[in-house]
Amino acid sequence: MAIEISRSDVNEATVFLETLLTQNIPNGRFSQGTALRDLTINALAFIFAQLRKDNKSVQAMQSLLTAQTIATTDPDIDRAVSNAVNAILSNWFITRNAGAFARGLLTIYVSRKQDYLIPGNNRFLFDRSRAYYPDVTDPTITSIINSADLLPVIDADGNVTSYAFQLRVVAARTGVSYNVDPTTWLAGGQFSPFVQKIISTDKFDGGLTLETTSQMIERSETAITVRNLINVRSVSTVLREKFSGIRGLVTIGMGDPEMQRDLKIETASGIDLHVGGHYDIYVDLPRTQTTFQGKLGGLYTRPDNIVNVFRDSSIPNWTLTDVRIGDIIKITDGLPDSPRDYVIREIFLSELRASPNNPFFKATDETATYVDYYIYRPVFGPDIQILPTIGVNTLGETSKRILTSNRLTLPGGAHYQILDVAVIDPDAGDTNISDDDGFVHFTERVPDPPVILGPPDGLQYQVINNDPTTAQSMIQFEELVLPAVYNEKTVRVTYETVVGMGAIHDFTRDRFERVLAGNPLVKAHTPVYLTMEIGYRAKATATALPNETTMNTAVVDLINNFDAEDVIDVSDIIEAIRQADANVGIVFPFTITYRLIVPDGRELEYQTNDIVDLDPSRLQVNPAWTNNQLPNPLALGISDRTVRYRATPSGITFTAQ
Repeated sequence: MAIEISRSDVNEATVFLETLLTQNIPNGRFSQGTALRDLTINALAFIFAQLRKDNKSVQAMQSLLTAQTIATTDPDIDRAVSNAVNAILSNWFITRNAGAFARGLLTIYVSRKQDYLIPGNNRFLFDRSRAYYPDVTDPTITSIINSADLLPVIDADGNVTSYAFQLRVVAARTGVSYNVDPTTWLAGGQFSPFVQKIISTDKFDGGLTLETTSQMIERSETAITVRNLINVRSVSTVLREKFSGIRGLVTIGMGDPEMQRDLKIETASGIDLHVGGHYDIYVDLPRTQTTFQGKLGGLYTRPDNIVNVFRDSSIPNWTLTDVRIGDIIKITDGLPDSPRDYVIREIFLSELRASPNNPFFKATDETATYVDYYIYRPVFGPDIQILPTIGVNTLGETSKRILTSNRLTLPGGAHYQILDVAVIDPDAGDTNISDDDGFVHFTERVPDPPVILGPPDGLQYQVINNDPTTAQSMIQFEELVLPAVYNEKTVRVTYETVVGMGAIHDFTRDRFERVLAGNPLVKAHTPVYLTMEIGYRAKATATALPNETTMNTAVVDLINNFDAEDVIDVSDIIEAIRQADANVGIVFPFTITYRLIVPDGRELEYQTNDIVDLDPSRLQVNPAWTNNQLPNPLALGISDRTVRYRATPSGITFTAQ
């Protein structure tokens, strides 16, 4: 920042020097027109004015209160002010956020069905100034696209014209300018001569520019705090400093009605008590798409790593034994804490599951060792031994891997809306095979066990979260259920998730970062997806047809960036449409349909003609289902603080009337 002096600064310096010299040199003549005045006062006044102004600037730069007021230009542009703010706040270990990288999904069309190798340094150009790279943890890794993952593109005559696959990419630099709109990309197919075109169908998300000086000063009001995860202010400060991609953060702890993880049942009275020590950290992160593939009914490790599964290779079917829920597994030997009792909570064909609140000490199947056990039934009077009736069995195994027929365990992390569920290796002759790609697609998410209805009703699937208190976290244990006839088939699930939650989860659970007495859990907000069909009419004076793509983008951006403290209503959306295109005259009344992805795995539908909220009166109850009520949202941690309203371009449609 340049130090500039004005004529008034020089005049003030002249008066000061004349007074100072006259008082201290009585014999000197410093009046107007004297040589001594010209040699001393007039010459030195410019230097003194400069030093005086410089001193004031230095003093101002030592305070956040005055630093912004002396900027010669915008304080976010003035480099001297920027450097001063950096220096002042560094004394409190506060640094300027560097921004975040935009991410998104590309669809790549190729002319030949084969494997494709995409180097980590392959550049995809949106235009001549914005480049993106494959979104991988190590840029030296080459992404392999298997030919089996290529989807055929079929024209109206049923001919295969090309093949397509999707690839996640990340911006080369930080900044909001990289949050680009859907379009056909300029270049990026240099990894293969068979690339026909590259497009994006959704707007990229997550790009943030370098934090401005004004934003940094505003953030410092709450950032000066202890540097640990001990209270709301410090949690916000530490995580925002560490992870610049966090766009919003809400911490729920003891005493908050949404806190459910610290509830324990008092045995004598049956009352739920909040024992404390837990806090949920809801982080607002950019969304992206991902795909998981596995065998239906396969063996999967629980994402929460809880060891509560019990097996015995000599018992092929537990459901044919006399064992019941509530019976006790008594492990007499084989674990460091044996003998010990474990209550049976679930019974499956090949395994028993004990209470996750009282898990086994370790997984013995990982070390190929066994435990001695027997199962008894506690009753009034002497306990009754059920299995074996006498003595103990010696082939018991404890495990954190589960095996459940017609279920697929999803990996840990946020599970937002499911975009596609497909059996990719169906039996030949299956009447549900799609002519487009040869897969069987399940399109209807239901709250009850799924059944096969066939066209035109669609195929059903169900999602079950075995512990709703850990929903949308890296340890949530969620299973996808398909009709039993597809057991042992390979299932591919494409769904939306959030970017970067794994690193935040690991940081907050690290023993050297968390409070020793604390049990933190990072979660993504509970998502609510809005869809609507909007009718409109152009103005009589319109100079062009309204641009539906521009209006779509405006509505999607409004919803995804809406202030969490405010309430979305129909009038907000109408105003956004009119501002997006001046040729729009009338926006006709419309209904907003929105789907809440409940922490227990269900998806419930609401409708409104005015404000968007979770009022029970707006819930659309389908009499065909038995499990589509939500009597107490707070019991599942759902409130205005923990939900976020979302929209996708495909969910917003326009019709000219």
